[in-house]
Amino acid sequence: GMNLAVTNRIKEIRTTQKHKQVDMAIAVGASTKTISNIERGYYPPSLETALRLACYLKVPVEDLFQLDEKTQELIQN
Repeated sequence: GMNLAVTNRIKEIRTTQKHKQVDMAIAVGASTKTISNIERGYYPPSLETALRLACYLKVPVEDLFQLDEKTQELIQN
């Protein structure tokens, strides 16, 4: 995929909680292919899907997504 400025911890958090990708996909109303592509950083989710994922995993959306350090430095300096 492209080198996106946004990285995510969805798979890490999902697997720690022992959720299957397919179950999460069904719960948030997305296809497993979409979830897989989001988890691998191929493209970012819509804001709504991001919030749905956070809701499903019971974490703040900020815990799922981060701006990479290079991008943060560019913004802050």
